[in-house]
Amino acid sequence: MKIAQLLIFMFVFFIAGSAVGIFLFQDHDSASKSQNALVETKVNQNFSLKINQSAKIKSENVTITLLNVSEDSRCPQGGTCIGPGQVKVKLKFSKNGKIRKFTLISPASVKKLNQKKLGKYQIKLRSVKPYPQVDKTYKLEEYEVNMIIIN
Repeated sequence: MKIAQLLIFMFVFFIAGSAVGIFLFQDHDSASKSQNALVETKVNQNFSLKINQSAKIKSENVTITLLNVSEDSRCPQGGTCIGPGQVKVKLKFSKNGKIRKFTLISPASVKKLNQKKLGKYQIKLRSVKPYPQVDKTYKLEEYEVNMIIIN
């Protein structure tokens, strides 16, 4: 009788252990993988990217990747500020294997720092979300940058 109880215990332990193992080793990071999915776009079409996400214009063999939101000092909604502040985004542009990294800044009230000319392309920063709020901080992965590549 003790052998039967031992076998039942071992069987239950094996089944429970297998269930725990499946749970631990399954892909829990699917949200961040889908977040990094390649965005297909076209010239003269708005598109949005999250951190480490890329957009590709197949017809032009162009890829642009959002690397970082390195600064967000925009005056928060409901805040009192002496100026509007700014947001800086770091991007990587690739055409036929040639890579250029650059930063766009918004608002760009002086020297059009919200756009960059690379060859025949003009990359323009349209908006960065979320907009800051008083007493709220955002994680890097919460940012979404909207832009357009003009030819």
